[in-house]
Amino acid sequence: MHDLYIRRKPAPVVKYKVAQQIAYTMIINMGICSLVTGLVMYKPIQFSRLSWMPGGYEAARLEHIILTIGYCLFFVIHILQVICVGWNNFWGMVTGFTVEKDETKS
Repeated sequence: MHDLYIRRKPAPVVKYKVAQQIAYTMIINMGICSLVTGLVMYKPIQFSRLSWMPGGYEAARLEHIILTIGYCLFFVIHILQVICVGWNNFWGMVTGFTVEKDETKS
């Protein structure tokens, strides 16, 4: 709610916020759906029994394209959030650790 400017009070400080948990869960689900639709498009005859899940070959193509757009939006939103938070957070994501300034040495 705070990120969408609906609530002024900042969210409690936790490792993963609710929006992040939802987004990462959706990415995992999108990956599974991409695997299914990709298999249906790759070998429609061999995976004909699997093609009922996305609704047939044509529906699988459409869903695969929509999922690709979803991945691109996820990426762009992540980059924008990193820019808003700061580059130290970005380097923490890339390297796996964060560099904190030592205030005692001045």
